[in-house]
Amino acid sequence: MRPGEKLKPMILNATNSKMLKSITGSPFLEDWVGVKVTVYVDKNVRFGKESVEGLRLSPARVSKPVLSPEKTQAWNNAKAAFKRDGNLDAVLARMDISPEHRRQLEQECSA
Repeated sequence: MRPGEKLKPMILNATNSKMLKSITGSPFLEDWVGVKVTVYVDKNVRFGKESVEGLRLSPARVSKPVLSPEKTQAWNNAKAAFKRDGNLDAVLARMDISPEHRRQLEQECSA
């Protein structure tokens, strides 16, 4: 949206329909209800012989919870996983952790 422009509905064109089909794994509109996506402006959409701006869809980014010592249960689970596996791969697949907290966790596990 641009300041001063009237709000218009987004028409689901063939390209964006294909993207939704790819995201949901289904060609049926009924299966697309409630699916979260990111809408962004692509400046290089072809319209005839011209390049124009167009709306495109991509899968919504899923943010992971952040691990910190204040989250006692998660912190203790992360320490147990580190002691078990010798690394934080399993933890990092589910949570984000700052470099300082990662060092702290590794120090606590080696003590």
